[in-house]
Amino acid sequence: MRAVLLAAGEGSRVRPLTADTPKPLLPIFDRPIADHLLGRLASCGVTEVIVNVAHHGQRIIDALGTGSRHGLSIAYSREYGWASGGTVPSPLGSAGALRRIHDRIAPFDQPFIVLCADALIDADLSAAMDRHRASGAQLSILAQEVPDSDIPKYGIIRARRTGRVEGFQEKPKVEDAASNLANVGIYIMSPEVLSHLPQGGTPDIAQDLIPALLAAGVPVKVDRTPFQWIDIGCIRDYGQTIARALHGRIAGLSPPGHQVGEGLTLAPFAQVDPERLNWRGPLFVEAGARIDPAARIEGPTWIGADCVIGPRCHVSASILRPGVRLSPGAIVADQLVDPNWSVTMPLARDGGGPAPPLDRSGPVWRGKPARPLRLAASAANA
Repeated sequence: MRAVLLAAGEGSRVRPLTADTPKPLLPIFDRPIADHLLGRLASCGVTEVIVNVAHHGQRIIDALGTGSRHGLSIAYSREYGWASGGTVPSPLGSAGALRRIHDRIAPFDQPFIVLCADALIDADLSAAMDRHRASGAQLSILAQEVPDSDIPKYGIIRARRTGRVEGFQEKPKVEDAASNLANVGIYIMSPEVLSHLPQGGTPDIAQDLIPALLAAGVPVKVDRTPFQWIDIGCIRDYGQTIARALHGRIAGLSPPGHQVGEGLTLAPFAQVDPERLNWRGPLFVEAGARIDPAARIEGPTWIGADCVIGPRCHVSASILRPGVRLSPGAIVADQLVDPNWSVTMPLARDGGGPAPPLDRSGPVWRGKPARPLRLAASAANA
């Protein structure tokens, strides 16, 4: 089987994380999102993967390589334009990416899988391919049922009981939604759909290709088979994903290292004495990190490599990226912290309330303060 991994997006909703790191390479503990996804594809019988790249494209190519670690063969479709005497990222749109791959990289002659490189899934894609072949559809959409509160975030599918898709509603109000079946960007396509690819521009699969198929009477069906889908669409999603994984609520995804008691994982070479550590889990501490015994750490928290947490610091429900140094007395709560910036992660804790409109609360804090850092949700919103 062949799969197309869409990885050309800029990831603007995950800034500032994506300022220097493409979203598919955001780390989930010791591996980037896309690497977890490649492992899933390989386990489902996929042997060939084509990745389209643009934003920080070379970094993606360098990180994923040839795919041999997963037993895959990876090719890359580079989406660049020419400006000011050099190449610049020039994404073609998700449907435009398929057109370029078919015309210039490797023509499609069998049904193939298309999915985004910035989500974690546990779908049995081999079984989904079998269902697609048996359905008579030329395009199958692997849909997710979403809660009412999330309906305005997605394209909602309008389908018959037989599964045949009749149309889409783009981010409707809850009261106007035809269903709670969301298009989450996972498709199985037969080669015949390629003749309907829009020409020119930067066409999108959901907004351009599928409407063209429906207008032409081409059978498009929804696959309602449940599967786990974890979207990393924004800072809030990233924080929630890490929190869930630390709590052991994502199958097959846990921090690597030595379990010390209930809820504490220490990576090799973490400079922490668990007997003197003042903590409440779940907590993951990476190599080289140092935590003063007079500091207090509360989970779900991930302390990155080579972080230094001084005395009297209080860190809770946060992610500290590698190299963060907290001065004595710093207070960090519900934060994603980099050595040069921090942003509040609402809903990183269990429970929580409705998501704020911008998927995070408070401004991005930048620079190094002259006094001890205080980054709590209440302070960030002040």
